[in-house]
Amino acid sequence: MRKRGDTFLVFYLRMMAVFGVSFVLPLFLLVASVLGIISGARMRASWRVMVLALPLCALYSAAVVIACVNDERRLRRKRSASLNSGSGRALQSGRR
Repeated sequence: MRKRGDTFLVFYLRMMAVFGVSFVLPLFLLVASVLGIISGARMRASWRVMVLALPLCALYSAAVVIACVNDERRLRRKRSASLNSGSGRALQSGRR
């Protein structure tokens, strides 16, 4: 009988392998196409497999959008902080 930690480790390693292969698969397909092992027409005929990857693409796109929005927010805060600190110094130096 397996211990609980062993079961988790096996699950984790399998998930790592599956996601690793899914991210490298387009590169393998491109190399296979360049070497003449598989044609573009054959890949186009297997579009149903690509449909399974759409959720992953959607999650990646959502992460990119959220990261860009966060970058803009951070930039606005930085600009606001530099404007506030710069104008405050000018007012303080003008009073003295």
